[in-house]
Amino acid sequence: MNIGMVLEDSFPPDIRVEKEARTLIREGYTVHLLCRLKDDQVPDEDIRGVHVHRRIFLYPNHFLAQKWNNLNDLLAFRNPKLIREIKAFVQNYGIDVLHVHDLPPLRSALDAVRRLKTPVIADLHENYPAAIQFYDTPQTLKGRFASNTNRWKKYEYQAVRRADHVIVVVDEAKTRLIEDCHLPPKQITVISNTEDIDYFTGLALNS
Repeated sequence: MNIGMVLEDSFPPDIRVEKEARTLIREGYTVHLLCRLKDDQVPDEDIRGVHVHRRIFLYPNHFLAQKWNNLNDLLAFRNPKLIREIKAFVQNYGIDVLHVHDLPPLRSALDAVRRLKTPVIADLHENYPAAIQFYDTPQTLKGRFASNTNRWKKYEYQAVRRADHVIVVVDEAKTRLIEDCHLPPKQITVISNTEDIDYFTGLALNS
């Protein structure tokens, strides 16, 4: 089975993504990762068994297209360019299950595979509607709108209820989603950010 992970940031590093991918590979799954392309990285690379595809770059040389894309993302929490990239990613690599890391790209992923009927797992690394209050967002009208907690809570409520399953990092997060988003407990799995002891004890030590 092919698992497709979506990460809006660059990779590596991301220890949670690495740990989950390592576990899936150990269980016999094939893991593909769609992530952001940085200037000093190659578009495609295998990293410790993960097939990395760096396709997320949002019109760096097309000002109007970039502005239109950003406006959609700001107003509707959906990224037209990312939707196209995710749909192509799923089709090109025969993705059976889409594993989306964190809340911001979740609606784009759900919209991308709506007609493909690909199951979507939402992996929430944090309580994003609460955390965004403490991000370094410019205190402009646009910045305040982008970081409005109530908008993010409403978006989270709608998005996680469309996902087939949700992963969180602590039991308290599971309780919050049950209470705030009315998710059934069986739809949520807790995977904590503990280290993989077996992996680290198997690493060679330099003298």
